Amino acid sequence: MGEDSSSKLIVSSLDSVVKGSYWYFLGIVASNVLLVVFNLLLTRSLGADLYGIFAFANSLVMSLLLVSSFGANKSVLKFIPEYEDDKSTQNDIFGLTVISSLLGCSLIGGTLYLFSGVITSLTLEDPLLVPALEIFSLILIVLTFVEVIKSSFRAMEIASYPILIDKILRPTVYTFAAAATYVLSLSLYGFLFSFLFSVVLLFAVSLLLFIRKSRIRPTFSYSPSRIYEYYNYSLPVSLKDAASILYTRVDVLMVGVLLSSSSVGVYNVVVLVSSIIAFPLSAINQLFPPIASKLYSSDQKPTLNAVYKIVTRWSFTASLFLAAYLITFRDSVLQLFGSNFTTGATILILLAIAKLISGLVGPSGYVLMMSNHQYLVLCNQVTVGVLNTILNYVLIVKYGIVGAAIATALSLSVINLVRIAEVYHMEGLFPYSKAMLKPAVSGVFGLVAMYGVKTLMGNTLSLLFGGVFGFGVYLAGLVVLGLEDAEVRILDTVLPEKGTNALLGYLE
Repeated sequence: MGEDSSSKLIVSSLDSVVKGSYWYFLGIVASNVLLVVFNLLLTRSLGADLYGIFAFANSLVMSLLLVSSFGANKSVLKFIPEYEDDKSTQNDIFGLTVISSLLGCSLIGGTLYLFSGVITSLTLEDPLLVPALEIFSLILIVLTFVEVIKSSFRAMEIASYPILIDKILRPTVYTFAAAATYVLSLSLYGFLFSFLFSVVLLFAVSLLLFIRKSRIRPTFSYSPSRIYEYYNYSLPVSLKDAASILYTRVDVLMVGVLLSSSSVGVYNVVVLVSSIIAFPLSAINQLFPPIASKLYSSDQKPTLNAVYKIVTRWSFTASLFLAAYLITFRDSVLQLFGSNFTTGATILILLAIAKLISGLVGPSGYVLMMSNHQYLVLCNQVTVGVLNTILNYVLIVKYGIVGAAIATALSLSVINLVRIAEVYHMEGLFPYSKAMLKPAVSGVFGLVAMYGVKTLMGNTLSLLFGGVFGFGVYLAGLVVLGLEDAEVRILDTVLPEKGTNALLGYLE
């Protein structure tokens, strides 16, 4: 491939990532506002104890949701783009996805329903948790198919609809359920039924969108080789997702087992707030996996490495400012949820650092998965998951919820650094260059600016003014240090008419 052709392919790939990130960004702004309102309404109407019961049940089901499709939602990300010129095979793949999802969510949801009493006796020991888990077992089944629909849209490189489903519709219907609870003074039980109704409504709208906007339909006629190819990928990925529960969700679950429902409530709010730092990487991951799959399967590793390097820098650049902002204004942010939640300030620092490291590593996990190293990914998850579980138990017993944050932060940092080394060793791909220093230097100035505003104002108003001023300083530093050539080219394709020159002229 010539240099000009390679350059065009890089820009084309980045253009797809940018479009996916653009829709994700629009969605995430609306989603953040709605989810903050949702959690504020719940914490204010239910209190820390009842909110903790909801948070524990929700966290458990969100953990099970990672495996309830038996890896089907990840398989479509690999196989649908891989067979983009073979519609019959795509339909076969989608049929296997439907079957796997139905079997998986029925088995896991049914087990959760039957053992809700046992789970309650082993964890919070609150009788209200039993009906909560029973209702959430139904929610799990419905959400499994919502996840499959979202993944199918992503596999077709249609970013707008999964963003619409996950970042607009989902928090909207959830917020209506919380608003009904607040206005009508519903009990926890009443809220859970409202929540179930909102999830069913979300699925109905998602299914309608998929039927109208996609030509993929499930077929159920397979050869043994097709079945082997599918499950040789999906089952290891499913096991990998199961193991990932041990390092992404086990902290909340073990806080529930070892501490109180109010501790779960505080910890869950901090997890929610710190997850904002992961949004840039999540935006990039909307369309990066199918692009990586196509580039790798067509033996275009140099192009893949160039795209990998650029999107990792983007991920770090955005995550750095968000982490600095939350660390600086941690007390004021948590105060919004109620005075009881400010005890999570130290936890927020620890989790923010861990999320920042994830942003620094970029989509390395997806690089491994899309380059046929699913068994290595599985090994990673199991090893680090076991480590995280052990650390959580030891440190929670000794330090309480702070110990949970220390354990999770260490585990997330280890797995992300290991992924970078594995991608380099297995495929020779490396995402770093001197350009990474630009956001690092700008971040220092942005952090100093925000601390200055906080020191001068010293109240909740600094949340707004400090964030705006700090972001302005950070952005100015990035502009002064200069854009990279690939970023100039991608801006020229995205911005209308005069492209980058118009943007830089305006900034000047």
